[in-house]
Amino acid sequence: MIGGKLGMEKKKKILFIFILFLILMCLNALSIQISVEKEEILSVDELHITSSNPDILKINNGLFIIEVLPNRGRVIWSVYPVSNTDENFIYFSKDPYILPFMDEITSQYFFELGGSYLSEPWNPRSNQPYPYEEYNVIQSDNEARVILEGMNPTENIRARVELIVRDNDSRISMNVTLQNLSKNTLSISVKEFTVFDLSTGFLTTDFSSLNEKRLDDFDEYKLINAKNLRFFGIKKGKYSLKKILENGYSNHYVQIWGKNWEEQVGGAPAVRLVDERIGITLKPNEKLSFKVLFEYNER
Repeated sequence: MIGGKLGMEKKKKILFIFILFLILMCLNALSIQISVEKEEILSVDELHITSSNPDILKINNGLFIIEVLPNRGRVIWSVYPVSNTDENFIYFSKDPYILPFMDEITSQYFFELGGSYLSEPWNPRSNQPYPYEEYNVIQSDNEARVILEGMNPTENIRARVELIVRDNDSRISMNVTLQNLSKNTLSISVKEFTVFDLSTGFLTTDFSSLNEKRLDDFDEYKLINAKNLRFFGIKKGKYSLKKILENGYSNHYVQIWGKNWEEQVGGAPAVRLVDERIGITLKPNEKLSFKVLFEYNER
């Protein structure tokens, strides 16, 4: 009888441990996971805050992994599915010998490291976004917020970007705030750059002449003025990532290097989307706020 009771207690204890293990596994599967790694990335400026081995933040929300590279001004460095880490939607370069290309939009030479980034804060000397001087990560069980802050010392414009990723949520959102800290009224334009990886897959967009086009469909570099875009992105197999383009933009430009990208100086197997807001006037201490939205899909 005593042996029977001891056996029953042991079974209950094993069952309790098993249930607790299942609960912990479920909580781990549902929660946002964040890690930080350091990696050598090409630096194209000589600022004292630029690191040769910067932090790369990795956020796993159960659907996709998004990487952030604050020290190169990249709000997004890469995005890829949790279930298929080889299918990266965002182009990025780790090549230490990358060459600059002549950017027709700005008429300046540019080192395209890739990623998604803004033209504020911008370093006119290196023609790159300034590194974000500070970043903070606010994490809960179902949400991660990355706060990036940087300064354009030339124009005295302060930039604050809040990147938001939620557990098992298909959206990647950014809340952007620019503030004029100078004593003068400034007239500016703001560009948003996104470099999609087109080495595999095809374009998905409401711009009909580009929809379902692949890299091999373009023999050479093209610059396309794509007006009235509502969305633009890339599809790879059953996975896709697109940028949702709501009201507020003045211009949209698409740059594609094409299948012979290796023969072009600074070329890449990618498509570069440039979304522009023009005619912005900021009085001293005045702020401009807007949102940027990406949407991931798996079907």
